[in-house]
Amino acid sequence: MSQATSMSSLSSPETPDNALISGYFDSINRCQFQKTSALFSEDGILYPPFDKPVKGRQCINDYLEKEFKGFLAFPQESIEQCSEDEKIRYTVLGTVANSLFTVKVSWDFVINDAREIESVAVKLLASFKELLNLTSTQINE
Repeated sequence: MSQATSMSSLSSPETPDNALISGYFDSINRCQFQKTSALFSEDGILYPPFDKPVKGRQCINDYLEKEFKGFLAFPQESIEQCSEDEKIRYTVLGTVANSLFTVKVSWDFVINDAREIESVAVKLLASFKELLNLTSTQINE
């Protein structure tokens, strides 16, 4: 599989937020999970699909080490959303792939004033039928 598209190629001009989000994808695709978790605030939260929230840099690192090895994230589109609580939110659409399957995903980032990731919610955008097919494909191989 090829390297994931950089966020800087998706959004212009380059901003600190784009660099932060790009760093998230670059480090996660290189399995540099310590670097990934360092982008989060001290009590940052990762909301993985189908799992309970993971809070804190070390816990995020440990979770990614256990659950994300063998996957690549391919961000394709970024949408900035302002919020009422003065925090900046971005939704990034793309895919996650491993050697068995590719699935559409969205990442919802919340960036704090210190330019750290406060949270990332990862959502699968596959239909229930698509998810069932992924499971049966994995079982049959």
